[in-house]
Amino acid sequence: MRDVIANQIPLLDGQRPDLVTCGAGANDILYSAPGKLFSDLRTLLAAVPEDTVMLDLPLLNGFWGIVGHMSVPYITRINRVIREVATERSLRVAEVSKHFIPPWVGKFSVDNFHPSQDGYRDWSRALVQTLSAGTAAVAALRPKPQTAANRRQPGTSPRPYCCPAPACITPIVSSLTEFDVHPVDLKGRSTACVSFGG
Repeated sequence: MRDVIANQIPLLDGQRPDLVTCGAGANDILYSAPGKLFSDLRTLLAAVPEDTVMLDLPLLNGFWGIVGHMSVPYITRINRVIREVATERSLRVAEVSKHFIPPWVGKFSVDNFHPSQDGYRDWSRALVQTLSAGTAAVAALRPKPQTAANRRQPGTSPRPYCCPAPACITPIVSSLTEFDVHPVDLKGRSTACVSFGG
């Protein structure tokens, strides 16, 4: 999370993305002690741009054996903090926890840690549902009128940044290397995806 706060969010300075998403995988919460994680999480949630769409974490009951089962109360608490701070800031929350659910067969890649294409499809459904819930979200995905401030020079491409954690929408951003930052051509739309982990 500290990498996101220190290195990834500053990449958004001067950018005007139509969409910023911020999310993590359940494995990303394992790298910090609970006190530090909640402190960093609140710092991150305060630092994301206005209109960021947050993603909550999946509840892994029935996966990873006893570890998955025992993680449910902890992840539920993390999700509660995400929702509380998002509500305070009027940010939307895509509920991955309601879409990435059992049965788990085929939803994880061969490392049994990261989602497979089918798993990421569930993450994408949560995000798409959140984006299509309001007219402002739909309007944000429409191309903006050209002005002198946002007009690209001939021969240049847009410079949005995407850090493709599960937070990226599959139809907009194709598969990219996790946690790397890439310029992405979105046919006139810009996006930025910020991961918790990394």
